[in-house]
Amino acid sequence: MWIYPTPGLTAGLGTAFAMNTFAGGNVMSLSLDRGSNVYVFKDTDKWTGQGKRSLQKVPQYQWHWVAMTLEMGTPTAVGGQPAAGHSCIVKVYMGAKAAGASASTMVPDMVLSVNDAALQLPILQTAGKFSIGTEWDQDMGSDWLCGMVHEFRAWNNALAQQELSFVMRQPIAQPTGPENRFLVAYLQLQEGKGTTTADSSSSHMTATLHGATWVSTFTPYDQLPEVSDTHDRSVMLDGRRGFIVGDSATKKLPVQVTALTVMAWALPNAEGLTEQEGCVVAFNKATGDNENMVCYDSASSMFYYKDNKKNVYMGAGECGTSPPGVWHHIAYTIDPSNNGVLYIDAEPKATFKSSIRPSSTSRFSMGQEWDGNAHVNLRDSNHFAGAIDEVAIYDRALTGDEIKAAYGVVHIALPAPGMLAYWTFDEGIGRLSHDKSGNGNTAILRRGTHWFTGHSVSIASWGTYLTRLVLAIIGLGGLSMLFSKRDQVLDTLADLAGSLFPSAKGYKVVPQGEEFGGLLDGEEN
Repeated sequence: MWIYPTPGLTAGLGTAFAMNTFAGGNVMSLSLDRGSNVYVFKDTDKWTGQGKRSLQKVPQYQWHWVAMTLEMGTPTAVGGQPAAGHSCIVKVYMGAKAAGASASTMVPDMVLSVNDAALQLPILQTAGKFSIGTEWDQDMGSDWLCGMVHEFRAWNNALAQQELSFVMRQPIAQPTGPENRFLVAYLQLQEGKGTTTADSSSSHMTATLHGATWVSTFTPYDQLPEVSDTHDRSVMLDGRRGFIVGDSATKKLPVQVTALTVMAWALPNAEGLTEQEGCVVAFNKATGDNENMVCYDSASSMFYYKDNKKNVYMGAGECGTSPPGVWHHIAYTIDPSNNGVLYIDAEPKATFKSSIRPSSTSRFSMGQEWDGNAHVNLRDSNHFAGAIDEVAIYDRALTGDEIKAAYGVVHIALPAPGMLAYWTFDEGIGRLSHDKSGNGNTAILRRGTHWFTGHSVSIASWGTYLTRLVLAIIGLGGLSMLFSKRDQVLDTLADLAGSLFPSAKGYKVVPQGEEFGGLLDGEEN
């Protein structure tokens, strides 16, 4: 089946699937060890307790599939008596899909193998319960899995490694067809409501959900969408549960982070749906403790920086106000000497000192921040209501001029020195967004998000008249040039005007296919 591990307790096991007797005794199980991040196989005897553990680490915060096969092993003898049965050869395979890649590109690895003399056919026949996400201790569950599961399949034969690689690439098209005669259970988990899920195999069983909830999200088979247009887009978040996962970007951080820059465009919701602390961009420790983040205070209409030293920089006298319903460019920089600057619309609004830096084990979110600690499960919190666009992370402190340059264009020029991740959110379809930095940090849109129009490069009102005058001169003096090179002229003009006249009003080059339609001022045109 497919598994998407999500944050849980920092210790203990989370069961992928398990067979137990009616009385709750172990038969066999496969679990995730949340402390060491490996798979653990347990049976009734030898591999109880700590179990047999895999060598490979389990990929976190992304879909992967895991499969366990059982084959007849060697004859076993007890106390010098003739062999009374056969051992069971247990093999566990794992296939991890690289971020943004197709499921068909996966090559599974055998992560665990054991010749188990305790797990014989008579033992297997004592199983009366089969569970996904827990195992049974007497009459109650234990070792709960924290995460998502999808597409569970079971066959009454042991598939080879190559067969597993093939059958896990996509959903089974004809589960009751003759080519799938060995398929004895297939839970597609597509109902989306209720407490039961149907078995699509010829067995026609019914599975029951206990305490699990349906989640509408991307599936393991989703790929990064191929976007052929040039429209600028963003992501709108509902302020209640929506956020964007960018955890993979932290894996690219240096061993010792000395400097940091994070920037984004943000459009606070004018209808007041934002929590008083709605986080736009946030680094958290794996346990949920604060690291570096920028949030929006809806009561005071201002952006502010905070970290785990309780360094909160807010207040009209320091950060200024940023009205909702308008796109704002936010950025913060921290240099190697711990000097920090918070920029709003390319203007420095606050300075601070901070020794806090994220690490390669940190989490990065857009639209919320994590709460939790070593003893409490992580939970998402402080959801931002509004739109987010053009998020970039650097492992150096950008200068004020570089911040202004990023503020004055629709997209940052690439390649950019020190850039670790850059999401433009221009896809417009699907639940994944491509990292334009070239580092492969695919962002994941969670439920409560939808695609929205992109931010505007702004110019002041008197710049509006200047631009109209320039356009009039172009029109009077050289219509032929405008017709032949109108896309280049208008694009250059918009970038120039945006960098010269920054304000809340905006023109923007609006693409139409391969051509540019013109400049819009957000009023009557």
